[in-house]
Amino acid sequence: MADERIDPRYAGNRQNPKAPRPIEGVVVTSIKENVDDRQSLSVYLKASDPFFAGFAQSYVTRTTRGVVKAWHYHLHQTDVWYVAAGKIKVGLFDARKDSPTCGVANEVIMGGGANVTLAIPPGVFHGYLTLSEEAVLINTTNTAYDPSDEYRADWNDPRLPFVWEVVNR
Repeated sequence: MADERIDPRYAGNRQNPKAPRPIEGVVVTSIKENVDDRQSLSVYLKASDPFFAGFAQSYVTRTTRGVVKAWHYHLHQTDVWYVAAGKIKVGLFDARKDSPTCGVANEVIMGGGANVTLAIPPGVFHGYLTLSEEAVLINTTNTAYDPSDEYRADWNDPRLPFVWEVVNR
């Protein structure tokens, strides 16, 4: 592995959507939507947020239904995600060797009524499945894009125990 902070085994627990153990350092924050007859307005990130790690860049990604964009992690970059339109299912997997939640997988639904901000710390694999016809994801990062800080695995890597399919609950 590229860094001793990441467990090379990626061993983990099978995802349990009914009772997941939250991954250490991942922050999901409900966002208030202010609506009147002219507009809706949501503030998804402020410098005073406890998970705010600084600002270097922000970008927008558009994807269509059924697209899985996974897996990757960073050693230095913190990502803060907000879904401006549509709905996604986010997959998270903690591969940090010294983390109390190493080996834990979580899912987070964003958009489509789940108006939240998701802060993803370094060392946590992340990706998503687009559930709506189109999804618009805004990512704000604390470092500018650096290809040497981007580590990838296939979306269906068996070392990362995550179920991408939509589960009937």
